[in-house]
Amino acid sequence: MKIMSTVGRGAVLGVALLLGAVIASCSDNPVTGGLIGTVSGQVQIVGTSTGVPGAVLTLTGPNVNLQATTPANGGFLFEDLPFGDFTLVLTPPAGWEMAQGSSATRTIGMAGGNASFHFSLVQSGGS
Repeated sequence: MKIMSTVGRGAVLGVALLLGAVIASCSDNPVTGGLIGTVSGQVQIVGTSTGVPGAVLTLTGPNVNLQATTPANGGFLFEDLPFGDFTLVLTPPAGWEMAQGSSATRTIGMAGGNASFHFSLVQSGGS
């Protein structure tokens, strides 16, 4: 009987440690009290990993209205986002447009964790 209770306590401790590790991987937002996450990615020339600078990304959702302009590498990052549904909209810089079949709008369901997106652009015919 004593062996059973020791094994039982070990299993409970193991489950508690595992659960603690899972909980520790999701941060808590002190403002909203919900889980937080990030949205990141790159605006790039279609068919390459070359970034497009000057694209504007707008992220809207629960108590969030953020904008970012891509630097030379085309990367973007929105951090500390609360749990909820978001919309990410890309406005290409002058001289660029969305690649055929690409969408400038993405819908994101954020429940903690990370979401990553790539947007593909081509140069406009007029530039």
